[in-house]
Amino acid sequence: MCLSKSLSGSGSPFSIVLIRPDMDIWNPGEHSGTFRGNNFAFVTAGAMCKMWSDGRFTAGVERTALKLQTHLDRLIAKFPKFIEQKRGRGLMAGLKCRSQAVVGRVHDVAFENGLLIESSGPNRDVIKVLPPITITDVELDHGIAILDHALQEQAND
Repeated sequence: MCLSKSLSGSGSPFSIVLIRPDMDIWNPGEHSGTFRGNNFAFVTAGAMCKMWSDGRFTAGVERTALKLQTHLDRLIAKFPKFIEQKRGRGLMAGLKCRSQAVVGRVHDVAFENGLLIESSGPNRDVIKVLPPITITDVELDHGIAILDHALQEQAND
């Protein structure tokens, strides 16, 4: 099992691979220093794990996730002509749009206003909404405002 997205909230990219003990056959440095024995990665990951164990941090992430979901619900209600549904949960969400063309136009307007968005799904008709776990309320509100503006531009066309 490989874990990485939620581990990189410390500003230092970090991922882990979980394996059974009988598969752990290399000594540190034998396979690659990048994958084993990287002291900086272990120190930053340790600090991140310590931060996660603080209930205030996880409560803050849950609060931010709820705020994001509320924002997305508002966008769906405001733009039903363009957005079919919300997907995902917490801080890993997506907006399933009615067409790839909608996503393309929203992408362009968002980019012009300083927000990078990605599409996904087999038809590239889902706007990915994946803010970092360390996002501030101000940053989240700003990003959603840009997304709202991009959808409004589509509605005005």
